[in-house]
Amino acid sequence: MKAVTNHVKAIFAVLVCTFLQAVAIAQESTGGTSTTKVEITADTGNWFSDNWLWLVGVLVFIILLFALLGSGRSSRRTTVVREDSGPGRVTKTTTVDDDL
Repeated sequence: MKAVTNHVKAIFAVLVCTFLQAVAIAQESTGGTSTTKVEITADTGNWFSDNWLWLVGVLVFIILLFALLGSGRSSRRTTVVREDSGPGRVTKTTTVDDDL
């Protein structure tokens, strides 16, 4: 089942990248010499001088770190079923081993 979801994720990633590439190509100028003048009059400073951008970047990094490292935990579950000689006597024992 994991192999199927990995293939679906890979196909989805390829489709998203293809779509983004098509959008980028569609924005290119195809002909003529069109000139666009852009004048910036306000000094907005550098992006690294804004403290809220640093805070958002650190929070995203921490979330990604927990997501990647948290998926490495695994647990192994073992179930043993025993049937006794009498009718309807079934004993189930489940053991869970967590790797922390």
